[in-house]
Order: sequence, then structure tokens, then C-alpha cells
Amino acid sequence: AELLFTGVPPGPCNMHTADCYEDKIYVFRGGDGRDYLNDLHELNTQSFIGEVYKISKGEDHHQELIIAQDNQGQALIFGGWDGSKRLNDLFVFQISTFTWSQVEVVGESPAPRAGMELCNVSDKLYLFGGSGPHAYCFNDLYTFDPKSSSWEHCNNILDAENNPNPNARAGHSMTLVDCKLYIIGGSYGQDYLKDVYILDTDPCP
Repeated sequence: AELLFTGVPPGPCNMHTADCYEDKIYVFRGGDGRDYLNDLHELNTQSFIGEVYKISKGEDHHQELIIAQDNQGQALIFGGWDGSKRLNDLFVFQISTFTWSQVEVVGESPAPRAGMELCNVSDKLYLFGGSGPHAYCFNDLYTFDPKSSSWEHCNNILDAENNPNPNARAGHSMTLVDCKLYIIGGSYGQDYLKDVYILDTDPCP
């Protein structure tokens, strides 16, 4: 059944993303076929009232992902596509004050990309894959630590023969179950994938 709610609904969109914090769902719109958008919508699942918040200063960035940090009440948006180039900037939305700000990253950031996936694991953001310029795809793994505002490249495979990285891809899904990340499918050009990889973020010593 279609949900009926009051307030401002998101307009038509695709390549959007959503996450939840407490009893609210946050949707960051991607594009509507004409423009790349920067509006964040909040849906209260108890009252079914919708609200909308825009990135300050009017940046029309198509940021690909949103992750809620449970202990700080924040949502982060990384990278994506703005209609002319891929991005690797990072914005944070403070849920308690309804304000956006850009994160000043210490050190290097992942290469600009779209179509990647991020998950929140023990208050760190795990990023895998995505597509860069000229349809080049990545199979790199990064973590972002909000406390130090820094990224770390984590492709440190100790046994690459028996424990290889997933192939490069974009448009995949990445889901956290307990301490394991499940990377499923995606594509690289015309090659559509159906494989499943598991990354244990807390392996036994």
C-alpha cells in the first residue's frame, strides 16, 4: 500500500539514497532526469510527517551516499556526480541542529567517484568501489574516521591468492550483518556481476 503522509514529499528521483536514525528515515535525492539535486528529506515513521533540508550555500552536488552515525546523530554524504564531474567531497548533516557543513579532511581522500557504497561500522565509514572518469571502476577499500577526519586505504590483503579483493565495480550493494560486510553484484561497463563477497571487519587474531 502507498504510504500517506503530510509535509513536503521528495520529488521524482533516481540514484537517491536513504538511511535511518532513531525513528526517522532520511532520503537524499540524486537526480530527476534534468538536474542533480541537493535536498535531504526526513520522514518521521511515527507521525508520518515529512520535512526537507538543503545543503547550505546552494551546492548542487549529486552526492551518492548517506550514513547515520548512531552515537552522534549525524548523516554524511560523500562523492557522487554533479552533472559534469565526479566528486570526493564530504558533507555532514547535524540532525540535532538541522545544519550542513563540509568536512575538512586531513590527508588524502579517495579518488573522485560515483556509484560506490558506504557503511557505518563501529563509528567508522567503510567505502568500497565506485566508478571514476572514463567509466573506470575501483575495487579499493577505505575507512573514514570522523574523530580524526581522515581516510585510510585498507587494501592490505595478507593472502591475496586465497583471499582476493572483489573485482572492480560500481552500482553494487554493501550491507552490514553483525561485523561482516556483504558486497553483492554491481557492474563494470557491460559486465553485470552476481557474485557475493564477505569482509570480516573484526576477524579473529
